[in-house]
Amino acid sequence: MNVALKELVETRMWLKIIVMRRYIEDKSFASLLGETDELVKIFHSSIMTARKRNESDAMTD
Repeated sequence: MNVALKELVETRMWLKIIVMRRYIEDKSFASLLGETDELVKIFHSSIMTARKRNESDAMTD
């Protein structure tokens, strides 16, 4: 999941570069950036949950 999160962050960077270079319209950019940000939040939350569970499991072992 960490790799996916890193890829999403990199995607966000490339989207910003693409819009600065005017390869896509701002309207399309806003939609793509919004979806990317949502995925970043989902993956970040999943990673935090998995870490907490791993820490909890390690304490009970």
